[in-house]
Amino acid sequence: MFTFSVSDSFYRFNCSEEMSPNGDIPGVAKVFILPYGKNKFCTEIIGHAYKILDKSIKKVVIYSPTNDDISEHLELLKDKDVSVCHDFDGIFAEDTAYVFLTNLSRGFNYNDACKIDLFTASNIESNRINDVTFEEFSASPILPALLNYASDKGYSFIRLGLANSADFNTNFASTVGYGAWMLYEGSAAYYIKKYYSDIVIEFVKFNLRNNAHIACSQCFNFPEVFNQEFKIMLSLEKDGYVRGVSGSFKTPEKLFKALVKRAFGVAFSDNRFAPVQPDEIDWLKINVVILADDVMNSVVIES
Repeated sequence: MFTFSVSDSFYRFNCSEEMSPNGDIPGVAKVFILPYGKNKFCTEIIGHAYKILDKSIKKVVIYSPTNDDISEHLELLKDKDVSVCHDFDGIFAEDTAYVFLTNLSRGFNYNDACKIDLFTASNIESNRINDVTFEEFSASPILPALLNYASDKGYSFIRLGLANSADFNTNFASTVGYGAWMLYEGSAAYYIKKYYSDIVIEFVKFNLRNNAHIACSQCFNFPEVFNQEFKIMLSLEKDGYVRGVSGSFKTPEKLFKALVKRAFGVAFSDNRFAPVQPDEIDWLKINVVILADDVMNSVVIES
């Protein structure tokens, strides 16, 4: 799994045989941004990605901006009609899957690279086309076409993983960033509701039981999409009456961090109500609203 702690630092990649609590990435996709490289992260992430490649698709176009060895990809796609190109014309055929191979920042020290890559990831996931302008990011020529396509269709990019070469070696002075995404035919908020509602509710309950204080040394295994940024509103109900409300329509935060903060706020910082007691928690109805810029498109997850 991708394991991280509740802190502001860029988490270290930690591979195991599973990607998420159920061992799989849920959903079906036919457009991916994937890294190229010979390390554990790249090998495992492309293996998991191709497991969710739409099985009905027989044609795959791999966009590879370099002449790096892509034999690993070709082996995993050996049952497909694969073509490799170095230039992308911005046209997506309905009967074809697309794989865009690229790495993120290159040549920066570890701390700077992590900041750049997190910023790039946030822009990709928010379809902020004009903000992705790094010359060191080899995918920049194709990103406008990808993000325009996603925006026009109402699709979103779901993060599959982020890592850095220094996670696998001792060179922190000059690093390479790696990232992976799949294109989902819907919003990231609806993706979370469809596949991870139970995890959202159980995590809120966990934080309520533990006063929403999580030691930085304690790690939790989440689906990678919980590292994407969202605006959330959390409310509690008891016997049909509101028991507490906490949230923000302004600043998006990583989902898992937002759930921690809002669980504390709803239980202990809403001055209209007495603090939530442990024996109440199992009787409370939990409502998590993932807020969209258009409120009508916000997503509600209920216990």
